Amino acid sequence: MNPYIHLFRSPNRCYVYDVNKDSVLTVSDSLYAYLEACKDVPDNTDSIEELGHEDREALRSMLEAGYLSDHRVERIEHFHSSDLDFQLHNRINEMVLQVTQACNLVCSYCPFANKTDDAYQRNHSSKRMTWETAKKSIDLFVDYSAEMEEVGIGFYGGEPFLNFGLIRQVVTYADQVMVGKKITYSLTTNGTMLTDEIIAFLAEHNFKMMVSIDGPASIHDINRRKADGSGSYHQAVSSLKKLSAAFGERSYERLMINTVVNPETDFDEVLHLFDDPFFLAKKVRIAVTLASDDKLEKPLESRDDFFEKFNYNRFVSMMKLLGVLKDIEIDPISEQFILLLLDKTTWDDKETPLLGSVSAPAGPCIPGQRKLFVNADGIFYPCERVNELSEDVQMGNVTDGFDLKKADRILNIAQLTENECKKCYAFRHCSICAVTASDGNGFSVAQKLRRCIKVKSKFNNTLRLIALKKEIDTVYKRNLIL
Repeated sequence: MNPYIHLFRSPNRCYVYDVNKDSVLTVSDSLYAYLEACKDVPDNTDSIEELGHEDREALRSMLEAGYLSDHRVERIEHFHSSDLDFQLHNRINEMVLQVTQACNLVCSYCPFANKTDDAYQRNHSSKRMTWETAKKSIDLFVDYSAEMEEVGIGFYGGEPFLNFGLIRQVVTYADQVMVGKKITYSLTTNGTMLTDEIIAFLAEHNFKMMVSIDGPASIHDINRRKADGSGSYHQAVSSLKKLSAAFGERSYERLMINTVVNPETDFDEVLHLFDDPFFLAKKVRIAVTLASDDKLEKPLESRDDFFEKFNYNRFVSMMKLLGVLKDIEIDPISEQFILLLLDKTTWDDKETPLLGSVSAPAGPCIPGQRKLFVNADGIFYPCERVNELSEDVQMGNVTDGFDLKKADRILNIAQLTENECKKCYAFRHCSICAVTASDGNGFSVAQKLRRCIKVKSKFNNTLRLIALKKEIDTVYKRNLIL
């Protein structure tokens, strides 16, 4: 027996994650030791006799239920490879137009503003999408979304409102040519370019808006500065409040703030954003991410106490949300992180069939189907997160349509490290796609394997959270009662 499993411990219990069943089971110390030996010595039948009666019965029950299978994927290929042509030409959900590559801010963690010589990502530039390119894009989108009743059109920059005239043209044209479809328009903005005219237009067309606000003025204005060095907080918050008033009852549904938490700042100071009652009044939703230095020339340096404070707040939030602590207020940022974590633990109780002999890790989506990104030059990319300088992720253009060969390679990025992927215990929960497998010069085995380390680390944290959820009622609450 050489089961496709991953073993891990909590301070209280031993666990086995079964890759084929995609489930976590609690096992005894002795059964854990036996399964650990099986990984090194597949023909470990002699050790079965050394197990006690309860362990042998537990092992028999697991095998009868389909656990501990040695089945593994034999060949890496995404199941949508066979119908990729159809998916891309009929089922595109959203098109995102890069209406400008210019921005009026120079943010501390922005890859477009903080590198030299186009080493990791393109620079901010004065380039704008023309109406001709935008019109071709929408005309293609009409065909590419033929089977979709609901579609999205997004606008991307730089700062999109530096080309508001084109945004207005696109919306007017799309409303005319996409009759019969429900269109959702969306846009992310730094909030500094919004006039009363623009706000009225956004409310009239029921846009979904994301405004970038990284904390109170003392934090936001360090991260998100204008070219002259001045801050942008007050303009951004003022615009957000005007948007909320214009959207009225739709405000919470249509508006969101994106808070990028920079580990170089004081986490406790970030939380002073919620001193403003507006952010606690449920007028807007909150999305939270940690700043990434993946595409920065100079890595971000964390404050000595950043993760100490950050993890403490997450721990308190987790205990509150799991019902261990009561009558305590938790900040919205920590709450969002914990809700995202808890979201990832809902999969462990479902019935899951064995992996197929031909399969692919979970990371890649169909390139461009969820969000086909068209840059200012009319080049197609699988989404807006990719490195625009890498030709490997350019999958067509508005003149020639899709390059299906490139799209298939993007979809099957796991074939770059096929042998490693076929053995990986994080196979079902991988998050690696073309976005993270490129080093700027193209797809890179070394870059992908470096990302694998991070993916496994995140998945291990998820498994430990599952263990914690299992132990809340069986260990911790019982100890609190005692």
